[in-house]
Amino acid sequence: MSDIVVTLRDGRSVPCVVKGSGAPLLLIHGAESDRTQFADLMTRLPSGLQAVAYDQRDTGDQVSPDDHYTMDAMVDDATEVIEALQWSNVHVLGTSYGGVVAQLLAIRHPERVRTLSLVSTTGAYSWMSGFAEKSKKMSAAARAQTMLDAAVSPDARAADPSLVDRIRAALVNRTAEQHARRMNALKDHDSRQQLHRIAVPTLVAHGADDPVIPIAAGRELADHIPGSAFWEIPKARHATAFEYGDELSAKVATLVEGR
Repeated sequence: MSDIVVTLRDGRSVPCVVKGSGAPLLLIHGAESDRTQFADLMTRLPSGLQAVAYDQRDTGDQVSPDDHYTMDAMVDDATEVIEALQWSNVHVLGTSYGGVVAQLLAIRHPERVRTLSLVSTTGAYSWMSGFAEKSKKMSAAARAQTMLDAAVSPDARAADPSLVDRIRAALVNRTAEQHARRMNALKDHDSRQQLHRIAVPTLVAHGADDPVIPIAAGRELADHIPGSAFWEIPKARHATAFEYGDELSAKVATLVEGR
């Protein structure tokens, strides 16, 4: 695993972590995390993939140049990261907030996406508005604790105490302004009328007990994407890429095989 930095057109420097070689896989992190969210998953991915995770705007030292931006701007950033890496098209995996970026990337730039894995995410902000609005009023510390509680079940914590430590390490302290900008960008998200345009092999994975984005949102997302495969994970909460990393990696490997 190695760290690199790519430069976007506006001069922003974007830190990335890279592992492996072969078919390109772009990993897009969630609302409260950064690129290190995928450090654990990267160790579980099969050989033959070059996985790259990058930091979104308002993450770490990368403060957004715009006070008000949309999810389209997040998609533009992802596209520029792909270009900076000199990839023509990629396999894409996005979790939660990153899953929104991933699905919009596939809609707006279908030529860039070879397969799509959407994990613990939604086609419309309305499914997560209650949780998101409450989180905006929390301190960074309270928000982090709330996300930890929502991430994995008590049974999973008891079975693997290191799981919480790995999730905690991936959470990022953002200023209230940074968090508000990211959530405000998400508020207008509703891709449901455009999801039929996604024509690549797609996996939708969702925990049955997810308190952040309910399982019904995952089912709806899969229903709107032609030919998608839906993986409902019993008893899982929001951090499925951590708790079920081996299983998710196997499903991604199957999805990208031959593509």
